[in-house]
Amino acid sequence: MSWQLACWHLPSLLASSISLASLPTYATEIRIDGFASLVYGQALDKDEGSSAFNGRDYGNRGDFQHDSLYAIQFRADLTEGLSATAQFTGKGAENFDAKVSWAYFTYQLNDSWSLKAGRQRLPYFLYSDFLDVGYAYHWIAPPAEVYDLGGFDNLDGVNLEYYGDWGDVTSRISIIAGATTTESGDLDVASEDHWVVSWNMNWEWLTFQASYSESIVTVEGINAAANGIATITSEAGLPMTSDQIDYINMENDKGHFAGIGVSADFGNWFAGAEFTETGVENSPLNNEKQSWYVTGGFRAGKTTVSLTYANADNPNNPDSIAALTDDLSPFPNTSAMAILTGAAMSGDAFAETAAKALIDTVNDVIIAGFESESYNLTIRYDFHPSAAFKFDYTQEEADYEDVNGNITTREPSLVRMGVDLVF
Repeated sequence: MSWQLACWHLPSLLASSISLASLPTYATEIRIDGFASLVYGQALDKDEGSSAFNGRDYGNRGDFQHDSLYAIQFRADLTEGLSATAQFTGKGAENFDAKVSWAYFTYQLNDSWSLKAGRQRLPYFLYSDFLDVGYAYHWIAPPAEVYDLGGFDNLDGVNLEYYGDWGDVTSRISIIAGATTTESGDLDVASEDHWVVSWNMNWEWLTFQASYSESIVTVEGINAAANGIATITSEAGLPMTSDQIDYINMENDKGHFAGIGVSADFGNWFAGAEFTETGVENSPLNNEKQSWYVTGGFRAGKTTVSLTYANADNPNNPDSIAALTDDLSPFPNTSAMAILTGAAMSGDAFAETAAKALIDTVNDVIIAGFESESYNLTIRYDFHPSAAFKFDYTQEEADYEDVNGNITTREPSLVRMGVDLVF
């Protein structure tokens, strides 16, 4: 696990060592670590619908899946500075199907520098190294307003990393380059020419994290919907311009991420905050999102109590709105949305089905502007040296903006409880 775990006074994740003496030349020592979380959650406000904002994805019937997971990590020391690490993770939100979340080689160049190659976690946040290890932090899950990046947690590439002491400060600098493909809900997302620079510093009770990243992003599901809208408007004799199509698709668009965080741990008391800014140029989705949280709490024996406030602001892209609502000709009422609405009432079963599906995609995916805030109370009880029980209450208030500028406000509340363990 990450060197940062020491900052939380975690017990070492002891595991069995297997000596493969049958190898003809070298005996390879393999370390096996594991962790798991079993979490139950339920939205309390039936009239508000499911608590789906920011990936929390709970309904009012209760759910044991969304935040539950298990993972097994293998690390093989190949001697002479070379090691191999692999981690298999099964998440309840993905039907507990085990997937390779980490798979990389590490070569220690000298006492301070190392080179990693393969699939590895992106060091965006204070808790990135142990993001899935619920036992490592006080929440059931870190604030989704900040930490939900649509699946962009890992990257296939190379990482040149510096780790060393600068006086009393322990510093780690990561320079990463690569690419990745992932699934975000029903969307296939690809990131190319992806690079990250991250700097983490720790001095006694204080930890500081800063990172910046750029990439080229493609989302096939949004592109398919954009092409469908362009086809229907073209068949109506009012084709969209290439610029208008570009504002409603996500094909090789430049994305960026910037984040900064700080945490202070005084033993009985702790506090922390993170701020992020993300965006994808000329895209309708996550065009200009800013999010942040502040958290604080205290420990009394085996019990930890914490409070967290989180905020996210992801406005709709005005260029995407204009592409869908501005008239496509000198005649009034001939926007792309007006043409889709007409097709949805055309009487042609095939055209109606296609148009209604595209309208739903516009409102639910392509135009997904929101502003939200949440308040969270978490109580943690360490009932075992390797396990903790947590109770979590979250109250949200979120405003959603549709393509016509109409605002829908929802105020869902969510209760979660669960057990985190390491082994």
